[in-house]
Amino acid sequence: MVDHNLDSEKTKKIVEEHWDNWYVAGLSDFIRVPNLTPMVDPDYLKNGLVEQAMKCVDEYITKLDVKGVSKKVFQPEGMCPLVVYIIDKSEGALDT
Repeated sequence: MVDHNLDSEKTKKIVEEHWDNWYVAGLSDFIRVPNLTPMVDPDYLKNGLVEQAMKCVDEYITKLDVKGVSKKVFQPEGMCPLVVYIIDKSEGALDT
């Protein structure tokens, strides 16, 4: 039987164990991409930096190996994309 109860102490321990080598490292990789707002970079939709930042996030999401994860990208013409990661509910879960 799968235990679907959240264990806050277990979660806290996992976060603390991986803070520097996973979370800080991932955030550092992401902010190294000079993906600036349209107010600073008028070519933000043409220079490939938005895609590079999205790829960086995708690589970290993939490394998590979360079962049932999918990605949707919404990008109205001439605007920044909105990226949404969706995780299917676990077997036996009543809600997501």
